[in-house]
Amino acid sequence: MKTDWNLRAKRNPFYFVRTVKNQSEEDFWESGYADRNVILECKPIKEKLGEKFYELKVLEIGCVIGRILIPMSEKFQEATGVDISQEMVNIGKQKTKNYSNCKILLNNGMDLSDLSSNYFDFCYSFIVFQHIPEKQIVKNYIKEVAEKKPICPQNTWIGVQFSSQEMHEIAEEFDFEVIEESGEDTEYYWLTFCLK
Repeated sequence: MKTDWNLRAKRNPFYFVRTVKNQSEEDFWESGYADRNVILECKPIKEKLGEKFYELKVLEIGCVIGRILIPMSEKFQEATGVDISQEMVNIGKQKTKNYSNCKILLNNGMDLSDLSSNYFDFCYSFIVFQHIPEKQIVKNYIKEVAEKKPICPQNTWIGVQFSSQEMHEIAEEFDFEVIEESGEDTEYYWLTFCLK
């Protein structure tokens, strides 16, 4: 995985993060604000977190160069992102250097063991799991957020698909509540869930 995403970062990080051809860098970064708002304005998330984001610490799994993490840092007390690609992390560190409450860390691709348990108030991953090749790996990431167990990633572009029923079962198993979903049976299947 690291090799694949390092190569993508060298080729065109903006395209491989957002997959929009002929976008300007300004359009790329503006899209991060739009997607941040999609995440935070989801009614169940708003109800769970309230409006006091500035008191909370957020973690993004698969933050690449910080497209959404930087806008999150403007809302939260602290914004931390992890990514498997050293190249993406290097670019991200340059982009976040003027944001004192925002940091991007290299993740080992196996777990979140370098992070403190029960430190973050909110965790999200946006259009990342679709690049993971095995269902068990995605399940392990979800479990990791709840329990801090190790994971084992593999391929990186064409990932696996889940049915709505499978995701509801996984969410239930780890005491999450599904609060919104759409696009079942497509590569754009969206699911939002939070701890009960």
